[in-house]
Amino acid sequence: MEINSLVSQVWGGTLRLGLITDKVTKKDGWAYLDIEWFQDDVYEAARSSAIENNHVFKDGDCDGLYRVDHVQSFDFWKAHKFCIAHASKKINFDWSA
Repeated sequence: MEINSLVSQVWGGTLRLGLITDKVTKKDGWAYLDIEWFQDDVYEAARSSAIENNHVFKDGDCDGLYRVDHVQSFDFWKAHKFCIAHASKKINFDWSA
């Protein structure tokens, strides 16, 4: 995954989509990503509520960054083709295409 790549993460049953804005490798050998999340209202509301109620709420894994194996690459066009196939009731969608 590289800077400007689209990524996804499922958090609490909610699909989050974002763009990688920075990538660093830490001393532990893992790559960590800074991600700008899109329309992340559900996550932000949960975060605000947790903070207001003095609960621990951790953004990312380390310093607000996400370890590379905690997000997935998101192929917009593959998802788009799946949605079109689903809308047309084409049940056997080929994910490899």
